[in-house]
Amino acid sequence: MQGLAFHPYYAAVVNKYAQLPLKPLKITAKIINGVVTGVDNKIHLDSMLAWAVSKIYGSPEETAIIPLPLQCAWVSESGLPLWVSTPFEMKDAHSSFMYWHKRFPQYQVIKFCSKPNTSTSSGRHKEYRVPMSVTITEDGLMVAYCIGNTEEIALLLEAISGVGKKSGSGYGAINYWEIEEIKSNTLNVSNEFMPYFTEEILKKRPVPIEYFVEVPKEARMSLRSGWTPPYWDKKNHGKVILSYND
Repeated sequence: MQGLAFHPYYAAVVNKYAQLPLKPLKITAKIINGVVTGVDNKIHLDSMLAWAVSKIYGSPEETAIIPLPLQCAWVSESGLPLWVSTPFEMKDAHSSFMYWHKRFPQYQVIKFCSKPNTSTSSGRHKEYRVPMSVTITEDGLMVAYCIGNTEEIALLLEAISGVGKKSGSGYGAINYWEIEEIKSNTLNVSNEFMPYFTEEILKKRPVPIEYFVEVPKEARMSLRSGWTPPYWDKKNHGKVILSYND
């Protein structure tokens, strides 16, 4: 993890993660209902793990670069990591519109006011319905791939009970997590399979254009997109390849 711009607060975590063995893994989540995805319509495994690290080990600031128990494929000039992990994939997924309701908490009115007269038809307490695009998958499974440490990832996933936006309202609720080690019958794990698996993962995730010596064939490009956690932070945005083939 040399050259990475981790906050000094995470020095002990960085040292811990540097000693962990890494393996090719398949991460499966069983979701109970639909998922409200982020701005790029993706649920990123590295982003979820970063959130869990901050919850378990604490966080000095909202935009801190957080160490993860994942392989780092590349480090930008500003010290940002490109983690070897994919966004979650959902088989036979389709979108549906549902509504999130903003309602004034009547119990607060009853508690503090003898004669409630708060207007809920206009003003700051107006009640309204917000349409949201919810992604639904037929089998309820989300799958991601990574190169990481099985035990530490399992610990972090225990802290995650819901994924996506509006998880506090029940969307993206997790039934269970499953971690499976991926093995190859034909390739040597350390010398052949790990580089091959790394390349296959990078084909399915946003990768900064600076990572490539030449732009890959059949590349889908975005002029400005997030590529490392936190994905919403503009300093982590740039020109990226969203996916590509050989």
